[in-house]
Amino acid sequence: MITLKIVALLVGLFGLIAALLDRIGFFRDKDKVNIAKRIKTERKEILRDSIGFNKFLKDFPPPKDIDINSISHIAFDIIQTHDFFPMMITIRYLSNGKRTEPVANYSEVECWAEKTPYGWYAWIITVVSWIVLVVLELIEIHMMLNP
Repeated sequence: MITLKIVALLVGLFGLIAALLDRIGFFRDKDKVNIAKRIKTERKEILRDSIGFNKFLKDFPPPKDIDINSISHIAFDIIQTHDFFPMMITIRYLSNGKRTEPVANYSEVECWAEKTPYGWYAWIITVVSWIVLVVLELIEIHMMLNP
């Protein structure tokens, strides 16, 4: 029984470490982070052959009437303060030389770039290990009370 408790504690520790690594960005997709960073900092359109473009296109599809193959750039409209701090960024595509309807805003892109499934995995691992520990403790208490 002590071996199972130790294993459960180690699994719980693994879950906590995984949660910490997820929180500090270890598991983030570098291509997605790169696109989000470029949207926020650059003032020029992002070309189709840029790293992460296809991931962005897949997760933020163009309006229904736009052919995916005709898209050449990610374009954006920026509302900024007088010192060039971006307050609002609206993302569009450039298709056949024309801007499409908006497909996202920067806060949506930022969430997309930071999101990973590993935070949930870590949480589930930690909860399962604690449930196992509680069950083992209850079994041990039951065995002590009913010899």
